Amino acid sequence: MHVFKDVFTHEDVFSDAFTYDTDDTDLFYIVQGKIISEHEGIDDKLISANKSFLKKGEKLHDKDLLFPDIIRANQLDRIKSIHSKERLKKLLDAYVAKLTNFVKDEKRLSVIKENMNKTLDNLFISRYSDKLSFYETEGNAVDMQGMIIVYEQDDVHGSEVVGHGCKMYVFKDGVYKVDV
Repeated sequence: MHVFKDVFTHEDVFSDAFTYDTDDTDLFYIVQGKIISEHEGIDDKLISANKSFLKKGEKLHDKDLLFPDIIRANQLDRIKSIHSKERLKKLLDAYVAKLTNFVKDEKRLSVIKENMNKTLDNLFISRYSDKLSFYETEGNAVDMQGMIIVYEQDDVHGSEVVGHGCKMYVFKDGVYKVDV
């Protein structure tokens, strides 16, 4: 099994447990996932609970929560400070500048410099909507030391359906592969 880690934070971004491929420009890994459901409550049997204390017709407030499996499995944190196209562009530009300073391979650097701005605009900035959200590796969503992971789902946020697709775009040069 392989885990892909952020080159700056060294935290997990995704693993090969998920289907992934590169985009047409060879700048991003596109990691495929789906919306899953997890039960929020505690199994009464585990705590010897007795529902007889409830009044007639009263129910416990256990519920199922919906999550993207690719976000949940990698414990990614949502970046809440991206609230406009302008803010997104500013943060992506800063990250790309940091990434181009990091990349030493001249061929990869050439690909990045030639294609990155157009690709960012086509994939994310021009498509900024409630189907896109932005994540960081665990514990880095406030200080923004690592990669901005772009997440997209089939459904508008808040209208997710179990089994529907989602994907995240990971900067290919922003991760390294580790055998586990």
